[in-house]
Amino acid sequence: MKNKQLFIAEYTKESELSQTAPIHYFKSYETGSTGVRMCHVVHEGGETRVMITPNHVLCIHLKPELASERRIDDRLLAENVNVGDVAIIPAHAPHWQGIEQETVEGIVISLEPHVLTDLARDAIAPDRIEMLPTFARSDPLIYGIGLNLKAELELSENCGSPYAEALIDALCNHLLKHYSVHSPVFKQRSWCGGLNRDRCG
Repeated sequence: MKNKQLFIAEYTKESELSQTAPIHYFKSYETGSTGVRMCHVVHEGGETRVMITPNHVLCIHLKPELASERRIDDRLLAENVNVGDVAIIPAHAPHWQGIEQETVEGIVISLEPHVLTDLARDAIAPDRIEMLPTFARSDPLIYGIGLNLKAELELSENCGSPYAEALIDALCNHLLKHYSVHSPVFKQRSWCGGLNRDRCG
């Protein structure tokens, strides 16, 4: 990894992403949901700068990447990326990638941390939600949501829609269930309502 200096950037802003690798194609989408941004990007391979972002980032790969390396925080892993594979970079985690091919294509979804904590507020302690760093792996649900969300936003001319909102809700719930760790909050409840009065004393 040659580029060790951290570069703070938002993955879904072309002006900032272009400082990590030359951009061949970039299109951003207005999702209609506060704190959720998405883009479709094609950029050159090679080594990116070491990036850090205040948001959680999902990279949905639309093109195979052979013999690539990725570092998330202090972990380095060699990857053979397939179409539909997803990598998840938690907020504030340094991220670097080295790719031995000419171009890379993917859908990037950026989530401000409050999007997940607000959704989970009634079930878990929001200040204890931690997204898990995830190297490229197959997740058909995230891949399908990414493609359908992109198609829906193109049809609705970037204005959002009830269907787009439902897709984002499904994505966030999926992330909370499968890609986060948290401590549950056990609320005090009265259990006598569902029991025989004689057993409640």
